[in-house]
Amino acid sequence: MTIKTVKSENLLKKFTNKNSLKFAVIGSGPIGLATAIQLAEKGHNVKVFEASDQPKDHSCGETIMPSGKDILNTMSLENHLDPHFSKELKTIKYFDDNIVLKGQLPRNAKAIKRTELIKALLSKCKELNITLHKHHRVIEIERIKEKYQPIFLQTEKKKEKSNFNFDYIVATDGDQQNLRKMLKLDKVKTAKPSRLGARFHIHFEHSLNEIQIFWKDGIKASLTPTGENILEIAFLWDTEKINLKGNLKNQLFQLFPELEGYKECPQLSTFKEWGPLNDLQQLSYQKNIIILEDSRIFLNGIAGDGLTFGLKQGQALTRSFPGGVWSPTIYNLHMTPIIFHNRAINKSSTFLNNNPEIRKNLFKVANKIPPIFNSLLVMSDFQGILPQKNTSSVKSLEDLSSKYSFEKIKKQFKKAI
Repeated sequence: MTIKTVKSENLLKKFTNKNSLKFAVIGSGPIGLATAIQLAEKGHNVKVFEASDQPKDHSCGETIMPSGKDILNTMSLENHLDPHFSKELKTIKYFDDNIVLKGQLPRNAKAIKRTELIKALLSKCKELNITLHKHHRVIEIERIKEKYQPIFLQTEKKKEKSNFNFDYIVATDGDQQNLRKMLKLDKVKTAKPSRLGARFHIHFEHSLNEIQIFWKDGIKASLTPTGENILEIAFLWDTEKINLKGNLKNQLFQLFPELEGYKECPQLSTFKEWGPLNDLQQLSYQKNIIILEDSRIFLNGIAGDGLTFGLKQGQALTRSFPGGVWSPTIYNLHMTPIIFHNRAINKSSTFLNNNPEIRKNLFKVANKIPPIFNSLLVMSDFQGILPQKNTSSVKSLEDLSSKYSFEKIKKQFKKAI
């Protein structure tokens, strides 16, 4: 794929400061489709381009935190989502040997099987007359070197080329984005070690409404109910501490005896390994080409941070067009605090994962003072500094934060010691 900047005298007459803009969204994963829906509901003309028949499945978590769930609720997906493939989640439970730490989410999160979420979003796109171009690989982009900079995009489908023009391009096609490479936007390298992930789904009769996370030195496993009698089992580990060879699935389950009972359950998806996950993304854009990052921006944070973050990016982007022109200032004002906050969560989680003795001691203290963990869960679902449409949801967070205030936690801590 190539990107060119050209000059034109006549074409600019078609592009003026307007409220209804033409968008190309590259990638039809959950974040691409959710962003397309939000843009279309603002009155913009949106086309989605997918290089294959459907987006590839990934080993990202399938939990959407309360703030991300709020964004999905604005899209009215109820009639499009099969309730058998989603689950309301109320709590998060940590297991570390004989220590069990349970925390209450500030509001219900939602787990949705990724492939089913994509189906629901595609159905909503169809309702909004958003065009989806399958098997269209972007091969060339030309930008007009003038004030409004319209973009001319060329795609290829079975060697047949098609031409389109847009006001803006939004790329959501994952961490291996060709567009990122062409724009020479570098990734942020994390400190070693690299991480690997693996995930699959099983059929198992259950009544769970909680995320379960199992901690070991250098590796974590998670158990998430993603629907009626459906469980997602996922693993994330550091390659320097955990060296796995041979039958990967058997070795992972051997590290977690607590999960052995699930190993032979009927599989609903293929067991796959993903990675290495050794790059972090950052906010990236060049004029009227904006890149929304995938779930790998945070590699070891709380369950549900990846999809939730992507939904927040799409929402921030949609709100960043005052007068029909994109404002990077508004976009950064919304996203930068969320970026820093989530990276802090990520670093804390990584530190705990690699320091088991400190982790165990902190879990013991948190067990004695339950509001500590509950407060951390409130803080982990940071919504940003710009006002939300649903002010009642913000108020509920504030109420819960005041309920577990620093002064109350400090008093209970003194009693415990």
